[in-house]
Amino acid sequence: MFWLIVWGIIAFGMVGLIAWYFNDIFQKKAGWSALAKKYNLAFHDIGFLKFPSVEGKIGQFDVSLYVMYEVSPVDGTKTVWTHLELAMNHRPPARFLLAQGRMDNLAVDMAITAPITPEHPDWKPVRVSMCSDPEPLKSYFSKELMDVLTKFFGNDDLPEKSYGFISEKPFLLLRTTRSYNHPKELIKLLNPMLEAAREIEKVKGGLSQTGISDEKTNP
Repeated sequence: MFWLIVWGIIAFGMVGLIAWYFNDIFQKKAGWSALAKKYNLAFHDIGFLKFPSVEGKIGQFDVSLYVMYEVSPVDGTKTVWTHLELAMNHRPPARFLLAQGRMDNLAVDMAITAPITPEHPDWKPVRVSMCSDPEPLKSYFSKELMDVLTKFFGNDDLPEKSYGFISEKPFLLLRTTRSYNHPKELIKLLNPMLEAAREIEKVKGGLSQTGISDEKTNP
């Protein structure tokens, strides 16, 4: 009788977890498609029980919203991460990655293994601070750029933050295990990213004269 109750509790928990997972997928499809429609972005629904994705441009910036899975090497548990990524247009002199969370493997895989320490009186060290070549980045991480990054990384209203240049374009990235499904929730994340991107491009000379229309970023 005891084991019957235990297995009943386990089964009930599994059913609840599966129901939450499916509900999260359906909520994302509804909310993310509404966000895509509002800002003329492309919405990709790749399957009935699969998470959607969104991509496109807001002003001159490439915006991507997607889900990635992280499997623990210890116990095999799967973590669902929501990623909101914004790519800019200037080209840094070397590859680098500044990240608050566990992105060590990405840095190693991309041969970004040299340590780098950006200097700013208010800069708080992050978990991953690596680059491919520190010498050309000394002038890149100017005081003006670090003012912008310090403000962005210091924004406690945003989830786990990253700034990097790995392949074609530098990017700002937010990732979280929380389910952000409603368009207004996503816009509250997107607006500080757009503000930081505008400032970074101004500092680095990559901002076009057209800029970004305010109506694009208002909820």
